[in-house]
Amino acid sequence: MLDPKTINFTPSFKSALNKGLESVKGTDGYVEIVNRYRLKNKGPELLALAMNANDLDTRSHALQALLDAGQGNIIRQAIYRQNNESLYLIRTLGEVENKKNKDLLQTIVLDKKISLPLRTEALKALGRNWSGEDLLVLLAKKHQIPQDLKDSAAAILSNAGRGEVRVEAAKYLPIHLANAGDNIEPVTQLVKLSGHADAGSTVFTTYCSSCHQVNNKGIPFGPNLSEIGSKLSKEAMYTAILQPSAGISFGFEGYIFTMKDGSKTMGYIASQTADELSVKMIGGQITKIMKSDITEQKEYGKSLMTEGLPQAMGQTKLVDLVEYLSTLKRKD
Repeated sequence: MLDPKTINFTPSFKSALNKGLESVKGTDGYVEIVNRYRLKNKGPELLALAMNANDLDTRSHALQALLDAGQGNIIRQAIYRQNNESLYLIRTLGEVENKKNKDLLQTIVLDKKISLPLRTEALKALGRNWSGEDLLVLLAKKHQIPQDLKDSAAAILSNAGRGEVRVEAAKYLPIHLANAGDNIEPVTQLVKLSGHADAGSTVFTTYCSSCHQVNNKGIPFGPNLSEIGSKLSKEAMYTAILQPSAGISFGFEGYIFTMKDGSKTMGYIASQTADELSVKMIGGQITKIMKSDITEQKEYGKSLMTEGLPQAMGQTKLVDLVEYLSTLKRKD
């Protein structure tokens, strides 16, 4: 609880600090102390945490701390060894929202000395969040995406949550843009159709489980849908899927945070203290942001649910999905 701005780093305090670090070794608390007191000599320990910690939040926070401390070269050296740990680190980097992180991933994507599987994984990691999608579009616009990664880049940007990103990316990559009315009848007609709940369960796993949970399966980013059949009629479900921004659930309002380094983060505010925000990002990972590092915070104004999902899956799968969701009811 000591204020790092006023504390005197006496020998006795350093001793107490080291004992504190030892007591939380291998946990997120270790990263928190290193960050709080701006400790510069903990690179190897943070890298070990990034590779070995049991939970994703601790791994990503450790990498974030390395990048914030200007020790990204340690991560880069580990990745350039091109082994299983390299793949592990790249995937974890995809959970970090940091300009230095984007620069590192871009370097890997463009470096043909790196194996194609690792470059492909770096491309996926780069496109996992809002600012990464923007960077991929910029690389496509500049014709800098390597030929052997263009199809992968097109697949990633085809599934971008923002319609404007897909439209812009389609100018430079082979992306099919579904029109708003493609294969989808009005809601008044959809409610008259019957689907297959078993098939709808598969549709949910394919299109929805990356942001929603049902009975503890899936990723807890958007609202939990385990009892959605007891809460919404089929008409309301169709409307929510086709027009996600028409009614955003309380607590799921999206915000865009612009950081001092120019990077942008988008997500929900999960919790906050006087000094720090915990932001839940797409994918369910929670990133901690110091309020002092934020230059602008504004509401996104739209749902964070991916636009165009009904058109992507087609009407048959949409009907099956709603049939499945309507079976998910509160247990007595």
